[in-house]
Amino acid sequence: MSSETVKDYGGAAFPCEGGSDSGLYPDPGMSLRDWFAGQAIAGHLASLNPTAEHDPDSAAAFARSSYQIADAMLAERSKATGGSHDKG
Repeated sequence: MSSETVKDYGGAAFPCEGGSDSGLYPDPGMSLRDWFAGQAIAGHLASLNPTAEHDPDSAAAFARSSYQIADAMLAERSKATGGSHDKG
C-alpha cells in the first residue's frame, strides 16, 4: 500500500450518462476539484492588470494557489455534507 494520501477530487463536476437514445457517449466529466481550481484561477487572472508584464513563474504560482483553494473548498464541502459526496 502506498504511503500517499488519497486526494479527494469531489466527484465529477459534469458527468454525462449518455445512452443509446441520447446520441451521447458516457463521460465521467472533469473532477469537481479541477472545476473549483479553474474558477479560482479565473478569479486570479481577472484581478491582474492586463497591460502589465507578468513573470512567467507567476503562472505556476497561480496554478498552485488555485488548487490550494480548490482543496480548501472540498474540505469545507466535506464538513458541511458530512463527507457524503463521491470521491474519484
